[in-house]
Amino acid sequence: MSIAYNQDKKPLAVSAKLASLEGLRGIASLSVVFHHFFYGFLPALIWGEVGSKGLIWPKFEEAVAQTPLNLLWSGDFAVMVFFVMSAYVLTYRYFQNYDHNIGKSLQDDGEFLLFSVIRRYPRLTVPIFFSSLCVLFFFNFGLLYHKEAVIYTHSFEWLSFLWDLPSASLADVFRNTFIEVTFAPETRYNNVLWTICIEFYGSMLAFALIGLTGRLPWRWIIYPLVIWWIGNSPYVGFVLGVVLADLRFAPSCTLLRNWLERPVVSWSAGLTGLYLGSFIKGIDCSQSNWFSWLYLLDGGSMPNAQWTHNWGAFLLLTALLSSPSWQRGFSNRFFVWLGRISFAMYLMHSLVLGTLSAWIVATLGPTHSYGEIMALTIPLTLATVFVISHLFAKYIDEPNVRFGRILCKKLLQAQLKLSRMYLSESCTWLKKTNPTVFPTIVAETQSCCRVEFKIVTALIACLYIFLYSSLNQGILSHNALDSYTLQAQAWWHGKIALDQDYSYLELAHYKNHVYVSFPPTPTLPQFLLFPFFGSETPNNLLNTIYALTGFYLAARLLQTKTSWKGISVPITAVFGSSLLPLSVNGGVWFQAQLLSFVLTTLAFLLVYQAKNSTPRIHLGYLCLALSVGCRPFQALYFPILIWIVNQSNDSRGVNNAEFTFYLKSKNAIIRNFKFFLLPCIIGAIFARYNWARFDNPLEFGHIYLPEFQSAELGQFNLNYIPKNILNSLQLPFLTEDGRLSFPRFNGMLFFLANPIILIYFFKLNQWKRQQTGLNVLIITLTLIHVLLLLSHRTMGGWQFGNRYFADIIPALLLFLRANDFKASNYDILLCFLGVSLNVYGTLWLFLDWP
Repeated sequence: MSIAYNQDKKPLAVSAKLASLEGLRGIASLSVVFHHFFYGFLPALIWGEVGSKGLIWPKFEEAVAQTPLNLLWSGDFAVMVFFVMSAYVLTYRYFQNYDHNIGKSLQDDGEFLLFSVIRRYPRLTVPIFFSSLCVLFFFNFGLLYHKEAVIYTHSFEWLSFLWDLPSASLADVFRNTFIEVTFAPETRYNNVLWTICIEFYGSMLAFALIGLTGRLPWRWIIYPLVIWWIGNSPYVGFVLGVVLADLRFAPSCTLLRNWLERPVVSWSAGLTGLYLGSFIKGIDCSQSNWFSWLYLLDGGSMPNAQWTHNWGAFLLLTALLSSPSWQRGFSNRFFVWLGRISFAMYLMHSLVLGTLSAWIVATLGPTHSYGEIMALTIPLTLATVFVISHLFAKYIDEPNVRFGRILCKKLLQAQLKLSRMYLSESCTWLKKTNPTVFPTIVAETQSCCRVEFKIVTALIACLYIFLYSSLNQGILSHNALDSYTLQAQAWWHGKIALDQDYSYLELAHYKNHVYVSFPPTPTLPQFLLFPFFGSETPNNLLNTIYALTGFYLAARLLQTKTSWKGISVPITAVFGSSLLPLSVNGGVWFQAQLLSFVLTTLAFLLVYQAKNSTPRIHLGYLCLALSVGCRPFQALYFPILIWIVNQSNDSRGVNNAEFTFYLKSKNAIIRNFKFFLLPCIIGAIFARYNWARFDNPLEFGHIYLPEFQSAELGQFNLNYIPKNILNSLQLPFLTEDGRLSFPRFNGMLFFLANPIILIYFFKLNQWKRQQTGLNVLIITLTLIHVLLLLSHRTMGGWQFGNRYFADIIPALLLFLRANDFKASNYDILLCFLGVSLNVYGTLWLFLDWP
């Protein structure tokens, strides 16, 4: 149970409302226990007449399953109650602590959301890990008796299929807990864990809702639109939970709250919610006096129990939060205690059913009647579940909650507030009172802050270890989809054409020769690696090195190595963007994009911070020219280098008047001509290389790919733009089993996988007047770049996210740097969400999740 906190982060007493919610949580968890017990040992109470599986009083069991009495063991409804309640408990403090007269700052909102988001993953996975370890222990020692018990329980469609563990091991428990259960979901160690994936994504949905709309006056229009977009799925419960939290504290809903608190209204809502929750999932009740009218609402077909359970849970929670009498009933000490151990009971009860309960049935089945067996099994099962759950909650679940709270408090409050406050406020006072000590203190403080960058670097290393192990590839493994290695091999043999065709690669066919159809710059690193590794170059590792280098350069460009908030922006630019999936796969397309990002960012860094250093400017121009040999459209950004070089002595830029003067002056051309010497040499090499292959100095070979030769409009055409705009707005969707999935081809909502674009839009209000000219130039060239990308036939083809949009990230970073952006806690939140989504997307794409 989440504990309420005041603005000083001190725990408050649990109110009657929260105690009643805890009681309801406990009852719902107990309902899940009964649901699975009956599923396994008295299946007629679940399936009714289907299969005639009544084992004690067959007719009674079959009949009662079709009445509202099944509410007592309606596990599906209980889960929906969990979801609605979870969203409410996770978000109500956001609305409760909002001072509607004064308002809260975005920084406070960001801290609350970041604090909540970071805690969610370990809050769910750590207890799951220990529960799965228990399953592994019992499985290895042969203490699971569910298959033996099935002979007597007749639960062939459920109990007999549990714990199919052909590769059970500690490593498999790690993989299952920290990857598959949360993201997939895969429930081989515990059948109830199918809800965890939905719980995790639903929590993120709730946080996203309040983060994006929680302060908007028209959010009440957004809520139903989101529900409509989600459709009839369990995620509706999380939106309804946010609506409940908002409804409880919104000043505009005072009259509605007063109306709901009337006994007749609250009791009607509660009883209606219980009735809807009692609708049976999977049984035809069209002839039942209790539920037949629901079939009329659905055109005579069987209603989907999902919508009845979603809205039933919402109405039940509405009644509980509005009625003091309902709160007193659910605040019973026993119910509250059940709520305290609810998560532990949820995780551990299946193991008790598969061991103790199944063992009793299998042992007594040959000699005793089934009624006698159940009379013994039910009380022993409940007692064991209660004891084990209490111990699990006390020694595993609750310490995990405390540890997560302490860890987040240390990381967020101490680092984000105290160190920054010390640097920004205390140092101002020290500088005035003791100027001799001030430089030393500042140096020590900055030294401590640099530890943050080291911590981030270590965490990034752990991230890649996690990804490489999850994708079952070694750090030096080679990806076969790498034509640059083949090109390097040909160069070492003095050739430019390949010796043979490879059907799985994008190779150009021209005059009976086969050529690599990509610009040549990424072949240079492969050319150096080929003598040592041969055709098995570690191209996956090479892409990872490109990403790490790009992150370091982005941090240098933004000058953010001494701030948690600042570091979050370059993290978002690289590891919270479409670049992350590219960085663990050595495919030919991905090498080009990542190396282009590195070279373009380095070019901006060198020229912007050159301070009249001619060698640095030359090197910057050279880097941008080489980036054109990765992604030709990067040539668009040469005017930015010209602008920066032609600025005044003030390294921050020039104003419009100065630019107009330089534009009209021949000196500008003369001043920049010498810096184009190296780019011209590189361009001449590219042109000669293209001429030798395709008799065209501007053609790198893509038009000779079969897919573009057969395309009526070719590789690039303005007619592709409308279709690609729609592709770039495609939304994620939910599969039938509740998994989060995405469009796999030609892109999706462009800023979802690249939230650095959102950070860029949010920082537009920090526009500096003296940088107007440079800002306009960056924005104009970026828009032209985007239009050119949108005119491509495929927009990147098979991918996660919208990887072509990663090409504009260096320009966005330069915009932020030129305007001396100020980072906020919302940047940290977007960073966390971006990294999380792209980690999931990486696994989704390369593990071929549905």
